[in-house]
Amino acid sequence: MSYSNVEKMDMLKCYTQCSNNATAAVKLYAELYGDRTIPSRFTFARIQKNLLSHGSFNKKNIKSVRCKRVKRDVNEKNTVMVLAHLYKDPHTSLRRISAETGITYSSCQKIAKLNKFHDYKIQLIHHLRPTDFERRLYMVAQFLTKIDEEPDFLTNILWTDESRFTNNGMINRHNSHYWSDSNPHWTKDVNFQVKWGVNVWCGILGDTLIGPYFFDGTLTGNKYRNFLNYEIPKLLENVSLEQRLKMYYHQDGAPAHNSNMVRECLTEIFGVNWIGTYSPEIRWPARSPDLTPLDFFLWGFLKEVVYITQSVTIEELQKKIVDACASIPREMLLKVTHHEVLKRMEMCLEEKQKTE
Repeated sequence: MSYSNVEKMDMLKCYTQCSNNATAAVKLYAELYGDRTIPSRFTFARIQKNLLSHGSFNKKNIKSVRCKRVKRDVNEKNTVMVLAHLYKDPHTSLRRISAETGITYSSCQKIAKLNKFHDYKIQLIHHLRPTDFERRLYMVAQFLTKIDEEPDFLTNILWTDESRFTNNGMINRHNSHYWSDSNPHWTKDVNFQVKWGVNVWCGILGDTLIGPYFFDGTLTGNKYRNFLNYEIPKLLENVSLEQRLKMYYHQDGAPAHNSNMVRECLTEIFGVNWIGTYSPEIRWPARSPDLTPLDFFLWGFLKEVVYITQSVTIEELQKKIVDACASIPREMLLKVTHHEVLKRMEMCLEEKQKTE
């Protein structure tokens, strides 16, 4: 409903006389101006709010002024100034440019948008050494050959890994910008592992998540060997004997995995059916988390869920991890261990072919 400024002034008087009681103001207004359309009680509060916040009964007038200001500021001089800042330092922010130039933030946004500049977010990639590429390609070739021989090979791999959890430590890329009119594919090498408060082991076998299992303290070779001998059999109790006989145990090149005692233990338990840095057949290359389902999927998924709220105790953190593991659909696990792994390995070969 539209009201004149005179009517709005009368409403404001009634609202003030009634000590900002909207219900009482409606009754008083009806008594004094019964020949007019009686507004709702919400109208009285809105009129006062607009007047106090914007100096006007009509909030839309303020919007109009703001739009005119933005249009006025988007001129040739300011455009050159904003673009010069973006070219000089692509990692800057529009708020910083606004503070340094005096141009409003909304005008800086408009100038960047009109000139097709976009704040591309940083991508985190894993650091690789020159010798890693050849080893990765050799392993990928072995995998693809094995898949041709055994079509269910990927679903018979028990992918395993350990990670550490706390209530912090997630990498925040929100404030990492690169302003440009084209995507520079800005990346940053990540060549370190962040320490967490709770050590967790998990495995994925086809569409089944095995674990989680919690280690006390730092994982050593002796502790890992005891885990293989005494805990793995318990964790695999619900896996059929037929699948266990065909199963390949996978692990990465963590120090605790590569001790002589652990390698002997793996061979004793799994024969040649284990994949690692020094395995008898397929040797897993170092620095290849992008090919491991737990690294490229599971840990990120779990931490996104677990870190929604801060944990107060270790027990609470462990329960969150257990609940998050139980929430993952089996179809998702199968897609990750089969389709996604295969796609990533084929991409390795495609990249090699591009460089030849």
